[in-house]
Amino acid sequence: MKAPLVPFYTESLTRDETSFLKERHDDEMRGVYKLFRICMILSFLLPFAGAWIRAAREGDPSEFSMLRYFLLVFWLLVVSALIAGVQFWRNVWPLRRDLRGGEKVVELATVERKVFMPGDGSYHLYLNSVIRLSIEVEEAAYRLLRQGDEINILYAPHSKLHLGYF
Repeated sequence: MKAPLVPFYTESLTRDETSFLKERHDDEMRGVYKLFRICMILSFLLPFAGAWIRAAREGDPSEFSMLRYFLLVFWLLVVSALIAGVQFWRNVWPLRRDLRGGEKVVELATVERKVFMPGDGSYHLYLNSVIRLSIEVEEAAYRLLRQGDEINILYAPHSKLHLGYF
């Protein structure tokens, strides 16, 4: 099945959009560092706790093996680095590419249906866009737009973060 042709073009990011992407980038980097710190701490504590449990079960505290401990720590650190690397490549790297490129995509989409969410009082438009299935809009835009109307949505090309609509 062939992907539908979607009319779009690119524009330069505004200051507000650049600021928004920079904040998201910083938040994601903090998340990567936090995850890596937690994994590193666990990489040292889990083998240590395991060694003490094994020594307590066998009744001999001299049963602690330094080689086994450091091999397990090494492999857990490798796994921690892989986990942090995956999170970095999935969340941070696309934002860096967006900031470096300095462009946004403006895509023409058609409103497929309108939905009001009474739980949180939000208004959503479902679109025929390849990237965004729905966007949250203000009440005025929700009332103004009808099914079949065209709307331009803005998003970052690499991270696919929604930047707005008009």
